[in-house]
Amino acid sequence: MTENLSVLSSLKSIFIESSWPWAIPALKHDPIIWNKLADQDFFNQVSAASQEPRDWAPHKLAAIVLGQKDLTAPPDKLESESQAALSQFLETGSLTSELGDDFKGASLIAVALYRCFQSDDRQEIDDALRASTSINSAWFTPMAVLFGLMPDQVQLVKHLVVQLDGTNIYPLIVHTMLSQPLPIEEAKQVLWDVLEELTLVKSAALLEQLSKYRPEMSMVLANEWLQANPP
Repeated sequence: MTENLSVLSSLKSIFIESSWPWAIPALKHDPIIWNKLADQDFFNQVSAASQEPRDWAPHKLAAIVLGQKDLTAPPDKLESESQAALSQFLETGSLTSELGDDFKGASLIAVALYRCFQSDDRQEIDDALRASTSINSAWFTPMAVLFGLMPDQVQLVKHLVVQLDGTNIYPLIVHTMLSQPLPIEEAKQVLWDVLEELTLVKSAALLEQLSKYRPEMSMVLANEWLQANPP
C-alpha cells in the first residue's frame, strides 16, 4: 500500500494534472509495470528521460530497462538474450527467471515476439497461446510491450482474434490496449479501429471484456458499432 501511494504521488508530481485520468490508470493496469515503477532508481531513470505520459508507454519503459533506444533493432547480444528468454517462457509459462526482474524478463520476451511477428515466424507463439481456453496472464506484460513496437497494431490484434478463435483471447487484448497511456479519445479511436475489423460476435466479446474496466467507453463504442453496422 505504501509503495502504491508513493508511485501515485510521484507520478502526480511530474505529470500534468490533465493527464492523470488516463495516464495513471494505464500504468496501474499492468501490475508488473506498476511494481517496477516502485523501484526508485528505475522511476528516476524514466522521469529523467521524459515527463511526458506517452513516453511512459510499456515499450518505452522496456527500452529503458534494457538500456536500448530502439528495441526493433536490438544488438546481437540482446537478441540472443531475448530468444533465450522466450524459449524459457514458452517452456515454463512463467516470467520468473534468474533475472529476478519480471519487467525486464517480459521486455526481453517482447523483443523476441516482435522478431517472430515481423518475420512471420509465429506458429510456435500461436500454438502456445492456443494451448488452453484461458490465456495465461504471464503473457499480458510482454504483449503490452509488443503492442507499442508493432508498426500495425490493429493487424496484431486482428491476427490474435482470428488465429486464436475458440480461445478466450479478449482479456489479453483488453489488457494490452488499456496499458497504453493514451488520452481517452485516442484510446477510444484505437479500440474503434480494432472493432471495425471484427465480426459482431467478436466485437461483442471484446466490448464485454472492456466493460469490466471501462464501462462508459464500452457503451459508447457499442453504440457507435451498431450505428455503423445497422441490422
